[in-house]
Amino acid sequence: MSGENGSGGDVGLVLGGGGARGAYASGALSVLLPELKDQVRVIVGTSAGALIAAYLVANWHRSTEEAIEDGLRFWRELRFADVFAPLMAPGGAARFMRYVGELLPVSSLHAPSILHPEPLPQTLSKLVDFDQLAKNIDEQRLALGVVATPAYGNRSVVFHHGGTPRHHEDRLRGIEYVATPRLSVEHMLASSAIPALFPAVRVTEPEDAAGWYFDGGPRLNTPIKPALWLGAKRVIVIALNSVASSRTPAPDCQPDFYVGAAHLLHAALGDPLAQDIRTLANTNALIAAGLPATNGHSRRRHEQPGGLAEPIAPVPYIFIAPEDPSAIGEIARRVYRKHYSRPWKPRARDLWLLGKILDASADAMHSELLSYVFFAGEFAEELIALGQTDAQRWLDEHPADLWQLNPLPEWNPAPNGDTNPPSAPQPVRAAALTAVSKPATVARSQRNGAG
Repeated sequence: MSGENGSGGDVGLVLGGGGARGAYASGALSVLLPELKDQVRVIVGTSAGALIAAYLVANWHRSTEEAIEDGLRFWRELRFADVFAPLMAPGGAARFMRYVGELLPVSSLHAPSILHPEPLPQTLSKLVDFDQLAKNIDEQRLALGVVATPAYGNRSVVFHHGGTPRHHEDRLRGIEYVATPRLSVEHMLASSAIPALFPAVRVTEPEDAAGWYFDGGPRLNTPIKPALWLGAKRVIVIALNSVASSRTPAPDCQPDFYVGAAHLLHAALGDPLAQDIRTLANTNALIAAGLPATNGHSRRRHEQPGGLAEPIAPVPYIFIAPEDPSAIGEIARRVYRKHYSRPWKPRARDLWLLGKILDASADAMHSELLSYVFFAGEFAEELIALGQTDAQRWLDEHPADLWQLNPLPEWNPAPNGDTNPPSAPQPVRAAALTAVSKPATVARSQRNGAG
């Protein structure tokens, strides 16, 4: 069942993290934003999603087409050297030796990370005009939030400019909301500092939240709840990890270290997202069926520990993610084998070395790890196309109304095995039957006219 059409400015855009996989999100946005930009008022991102969110808000005053084109051009032209210091240089070798030294009883060896994003602040400053970002938030009444993880804490911190969270702290989910007069490069870098791969980043403003931070992804990679707490009533979720079951036949050989590491990444980034979307959809179905969607206190409000009352209301959503869990890994494997499997290609030796270390040409699972740091135009181009395809599929499958309330089709069975979970009555949608047979552009024009 889909949610009601509406043209109100109550939509939250939720952008997940995933390093170089962010090109996928930009591809999906190039299809969705022409439809929905006027309805978006809250944007929350983690890691690469935070960078894309900052770019969008800084360019909100521009025409959608121009901002999209420049955003796609950024990914197509972005190179490894624009993000990381060279690996095949004395400094890179020294960092690697210090990292190995962390495992040895040598106190003088200390490594903050394997990779060092030395060029990234300059690259980000070229991408995002932070003065214009602050101006757009204030003048166009937007809310921007970026998620980071305190290096010495067990919670997530949402630095936000604009929007008023329902409470300063969501103790049930371990999320703290920090109003920030001005978001800057340091907040974006903190949200993108993948633990172990990147060094922690020190945030200095606001003073009461100053400290060392890592990437927000391991704890809150797809920040749906922050978007709702900052004022959204509907959400567009763009994830860089599939939530579907794997379709790849398992080989007979024993899994190696890199396969295990890829599983950890999926567990940290993909599994919580799947649970969040299921919870959102199941709550919608319970409310629509007139059944309690709370812990028994009341039907319309949910009491959290500490007495925080959380309104319960259906949340229509759009969810874009790769259909096949191995799709991005397979793209990375194919691109690496075609363009980066030889060390003599100009400006490609760092990626060649990373691919050799990770055995990226072996299969999609090994290439999963490379895909997070595979900053190369050839890889970005294919991810953009994949994101565009997945977003267009959602438009084509929802010709009369983009917004979904019920679980996605493959998730209809309840976790307890009940094959008939509560569901709201399906409305008669004759218009949808007519629109299905028409081109997507015609269907979209019908929606815009109806909205």
